[in-house]
Order: sequence, then C-alpha cells, then structure tokens
Amino acid sequence: MRMALGKLNLIAGHPGRGKSTLSLHMAALVSTGGEWPDGTQCPQGNVAFITCEDDPADTLVPRLLAANADLSRCHLLDAVDDEKGGERPFNLKTDVAKIEELARDKGGLSLIIIDPISAYLNGIDSHNVAEVRSALVPLQQMAERLAAAVVIVSHFNKGTPDGSALSRVAGSGAFVAVCRSAWAVERDPEHPEGGRRILAPMKNNIGDDRTGFAFIVEQCKLGDGIEGSRARFELGTFQINADDLVRGQTGNVNRSSAKSEVTAFLIDFLTSGAQPQADIQKAAEYAGHSSRTLQRAKSALGIKSRKRADGCGGSCHRRKKRRRGCLVCKKAKGDKNAKMPRC
Repeated sequence: MRMALGKLNLIAGHPGRGKSTLSLHMAALVSTGGEWPDGTQCPQGNVAFITCEDDPADTLVPRLLAANADLSRCHLLDAVDDEKGGERPFNLKTDVAKIEELARDKGGLSLIIIDPISAYLNGIDSHNVAEVRSALVPLQQMAERLAAAVVIVSHFNKGTPDGSALSRVAGSGAFVAVCRSAWAVERDPEHPEGGRRILAPMKNNIGDDRTGFAFIVEQCKLGDGIEGSRARFELGTFQINADDLVRGQTGNVNRSSAKSEVTAFLIDFLTSGAQPQADIQKAAEYAGHSSRTLQRAKSALGIKSRKRADGCGGSCHRRKKRRRGCLVCKKAKGDKNAKMPRC
C-alpha cells in the first residue's frame, strides 16, 4: 500500500467501511516511521488533517492514540482565520496556501489527509468536470511543491450493479482522473457481515493495479474509560479486481500470498516440535494472520488438533499421509524416526 509523494491519492467507499480509520492508520505510520503492510519502511514525517467528520477530542485523538501515532507530528487544520478576526471552515478553493503555511511552520509535511473532500468544495459543483479540476489542480501543484502525499477521502455513489469501481466514486470523473492512485475500501465479499475489509486499487500509476490488502477495524481500550478504533492489517498482499470487489463477487480474489505467509509462519513456529494450540493462535494473531487464513494453512499442511493427555488443552500434529519428507525437521521420506511436529 503506497501513496504517491507529490501527488493526489484517493480512497473511496461506502459509509462505515473504515475509510477514516484507514487514513488515520496511514497517518500513524508516517508519524512514527513505521512499516507499511507490504513490508516496506515508511520515512517518518509530519501529517496534516483537514477533516470535519470527527471531533478531535472525542474521536480523532483516541483513534490516533489507538494506532500508536506520534501526536507531536499530527496537525489539524479544520479552520482558518477570517477577515473579522474570527474563524471560518477551510475552503479548498481559496485556502490551499494555508496548508503550505503549516508546512513551513512545522518543517515540512509528508502526508496531508482531506476527509471528506466533498466538505471543502465550497461553491463548486462536484459533478462539473471543469470546476472540480479547477479546485484539484492547485492542490496537485501544492503536493508537488511540498513533495507530500495528499490523500482525499470520498464516498461511493449507489451506481449500477454491473458498474466499475471507478464509476462508483461520487461526483465528477475528474476526481479519479487527477489522482495518481485511487483505492476502494469494501467489506470482504466472502463474509459481508464480518469485520474484515479489503483495500483494492481502482487506479494505480505507481505499481501493480491488482495488488490488494486486508484489514480489520478493532476497538481498543486506552485507559480512563476511553476507547479508540484502529485498523489492523494482515501481512502480505493478494491479487484482486476492484470491480469485482465492489460488485460483491469473489471469483478474482486470490489469497495465495496471505496463505503462503501463514504457512511459512507455521513451519517456522513448529521447528522445535509440539506447541500448545493457544500459543499458536496468539502468535499468529500478533503476527497479523487472520484465524481463517491460519485454519486454511493448517489444513493445507495436514495439521489437526489433538487433546493432550494431561488435559491442559489441545495440540496439533502433521498428518502422516502428507509426509514426503518433513518440512520442519528436514527428515527424508521413509525415515521412521521422523516425528510429525505438534502445535
């Protein structure tokens, strides 16, 4: 998951899909210099938020804390000074220079999040291509000057059942045309009632336009009765067609990469032999592997649970019928002393 520096990037989806939580996750990674879900390192930098959907004290700050963000590098720009000495809402058409002022004041900005873009199109017809371009081009030019990634968050329209993902982005097609990358956020079509979300590229001029990511939105306690939500990504990537994702189809979702990751995890974890099943599950969760992917990998490796004689919980072992040379203990096929590992 990479957002192009010096360019506009778009994240779109239906309400409640986790778009804002996702953008705050990215902000946290930038503020701390963390690691992107694909394993690449993120250079540390400052982040600016232009948002009106979340109250800073009630929602924005708890979400950033839940994502382990460095708050000293996170800056909110939701209003600007007016001519009468008061404040007025940020206006994309007239206030882009205010973002550059903030960048100079903070020693640069690496990420700028505008959520939602529709809230700042004052006096602009969002369905008019020329008017939308006139608003986005100065923003694009500012991104180039600052060498910052600008992420604009938008909603999906109802669209048609067989429409493309790009056609679902609300407003004019200029939103997608001006952006260097565009991403769709949707529920996992295999489990639409669950909490798993899929992030799939609709347009990506900086990489593979079919490489997707999976994450869940989870709640965590921050102390003093305060709770925050955060995005937790699964490790690895998979190939997915964004059009199929928004249509709710699953035929082109290929999770082989995620499965390969958890398979390697299992083999490594079982190198020393039998392990308690609870420890396997906790370690897998900590490593970012979903329980469903873990179960698929266990099945593929021929691993199943077995009750321990002392009644202290389950264990797992490799089925003998799959033994062609144990991947864990590196014993050769036919070696009667090669024991299948347990977990």
